[in-house]
Amino acid sequence: MDDMPVSGFRWFSPLGISVLLFMFSGIFRIIIGVMTPVLINTKIGTPMIIMSPRADREYFREDPEKILHENNQAKKIRTLVLTLLAGLLITSGILTVSLAWFALRSGQVWSLLTLIIAGICEAPLWFLFFRYYTQAGVHLSLADIPPFIWVPELLMIPAATLAMIFFLNQGK
Repeated sequence: MDDMPVSGFRWFSPLGISVLLFMFSGIFRIIIGVMTPVLINTKIGTPMIIMSPRADREYFREDPEKILHENNQAKKIRTLVLTLLAGLLITSGILTVSLAWFALRSGQVWSLLTLIIAGICEAPLWFLFFRYYTQAGVHLSLADIPPFIWVPELLMIPAATLAMIFFLNQGK
């Protein structure tokens, strides 16, 4: 697995599809990150506090809309936290797209390792976050978990696998 540029890059090769999947993952995060501050305090954004209306209702033991309507401090904290999260999503998305487009597409093995390590490090942090809900007795389903959490993690598996197949076959 030498770190040398790929000659004749093809989009429908394992590496090409890997680059597309990683880029989609990053673009998805950027879109969610940009839309969050825009929609956060609209009818689209207010039925939930963090997770889903159902999970938040069970966790906080009260209707999320009622909490946000009656408690201005809670609404301010939610706005700050979700705006901060939006910035991190945008940053993470830009880094993912940049690594995929400029380094992985040109055959740089280090970029694949960086994308994999970042994804692996992120997953346990989400589980720590979910733990607060599960310890409160909330049973989470995929519908409760915001897509910005699970879509990029899910895409990383085939993206990393296809890139590894490509790099492993380079030596043959």
